[in-house]
Amino acid sequence: MSRLAIALVLPLLAALSAAPAAWAVNFASLSAQASSPGGLTFERARAGIPGLLRPTFDAADRNGDGVIDAREFPTFQSLVNARIRMR
Repeated sequence: MSRLAIALVLPLLAALSAAPAAWAVNFASLSAQASSPGGLTFERARAGIPGLLRPTFDAADRNGDGVIDAREFPTFQSLVNARIRMR
């Protein structure tokens, strides 16, 4: 492989390998918030998941109270993971 090809390919490989880390979500922290009094609000969830859209949050908020509680959190986590895989 020529030096030019290596110079072009290596940054691309580095970017591709780093991409999933940029999408990593700290679900442990969000789960703790969901289990706490007051639950996980959209604002707190969005702080932990930049780019989170309101429809994804609302789809997991089964009782429509504006917060994700411990019972709703597994659905929320599944929906977020599905959106990440779609990227």
